[in-house]
Amino acid sequence: MRIVMLAPFGIHPKGTVLSRTLPLGYALAKKGNEVVLVIPQEEDVSITTNVSRGSLRLLNVPTGPRGYAIDDLVVSYEMMRKTSSLEPEIIHVFKPKGYGGLAGMLKWAGDILRNEKKPLVLDGDDHEGFGGMNDVIPYPVAWKLFFHFQERLLPRICDRMTLASTYLMDYYSSFGAERENMIHLPNGVNPFIHFPGNIDEGLEEFVSKRHMGMEELKGMKNEGSNAFTNGNIKDQVPEETISLFSRFRDHGTERVLKIFRAVQNLDRRAKFLLAGDWAGNETVRLRKGMKKYLKEGSFQFTGTFPFTSMQEVFSHSNIAMVPVDDSNITRAKCSAKLVDLMAMGKAVVADNIGENGNYIEDGVTGCLVDNIVGAGIPEKDDHHIRDNEKENLKEFSERLIYLLDNPMEANELGREARKRVNSEFSWRKLARGVADLYHQLV
Repeated sequence: MRIVMLAPFGIHPKGTVLSRTLPLGYALAKKGNEVVLVIPQEEDVSITTNVSRGSLRLLNVPTGPRGYAIDDLVVSYEMMRKTSSLEPEIIHVFKPKGYGGLAGMLKWAGDILRNEKKPLVLDGDDHEGFGGMNDVIPYPVAWKLFFHFQERLLPRICDRMTLASTYLMDYYSSFGAERENMIHLPNGVNPFIHFPGNIDEGLEEFVSKRHMGMEELKGMKNEGSNAFTNGNIKDQVPEETISLFSRFRDHGTERVLKIFRAVQNLDRRAKFLLAGDWAGNETVRLRKGMKKYLKEGSFQFTGTFPFTSMQEVFSHSNIAMVPVDDSNITRAKCSAKLVDLMAMGKAVVADNIGENGNYIEDGVTGCLVDNIVGAGIPEKDDHHIRDNEKENLKEFSERLIYLLDNPMEANELGREARKRVNSEFSWRKLARGVADLYHQLV
């Protein structure tokens, strides 16, 4: 089967292409399909990887300057034109918004005019419009209005949907999308991160160089002794370290800092590894807060890093935390970072929000903490909200301390976590449902 996947943006600025589109395309190619991933990015890309009986091909459409809306329209039109020239049997659009979403809309409209409609599948992994990502990313107002329109239109015009969370299935159903046309497609274990030895060398090298836009690990600037120094990374991370791997959009700075402080007040041995970065002020405030309130020398920052360094960065940190505030955004998403941590065998303490409970069985493959801050509580009932915040903070910090005090149990949780995600959430297994969905359409 010839499948064309339309990426929403380039391969490195955000996580969807690397964590979702590319691994799924690779798994489908291994099943004997001919998969072409069309990527809107300036740098020329022309890579074809033969996999088993199939192939995975990467093609780019140059984005060029983005001074006017017509520039974005031209890119999407070129993506649509290239898609048509490939004569696909299935078109799979990743995200309703962005270049790929607009290209899918143009293809749908053109096929109707020519009376030669190709099956169109939509993938969703975020709540994109108002009430979701529109509320936290400073897009121009016109973009926000158009993204909201795209998120409402594409689910109605596509033939099938692959959605990362059950929340998105309910959300899309709420404005008229047909539930029977949806399948649940959570994120899986990324082979480019966790099994690079099994990946074609040219493709692995291409993806590695562009992950998060960096080619080598560097400490955060101006962090002094708290940043990584040159040398062996893993020798600089003590075994009693608790790691937080985040882009800092899923949780507030204040709550994370409260967890750090509560843990260190209970156990002065505790150290923290802060991995990742975000352009907003949240990251800066968190780093400043750690410097102000935590014991000197008890924390380190990595900033962003290529995924080829991931195993080394987390090698001595056997315990990880995944704090998640309760919001439309966090209920809708499916955390690829949680999957990465579990695939590396880490004992994870996470809030039971969104898809986290789909991966973690409490006490077996990790620890889940109820986060009911504000849930079902009258807006002005500050007393109950404060009580819930205290309860969540107490349980979260105590479970982290328990894992620090019981390393054998932490290691067992990590082993079971790795076993679960590798058996139940491999992209090879997840791709079977997608392949079945495709066969319903052709």
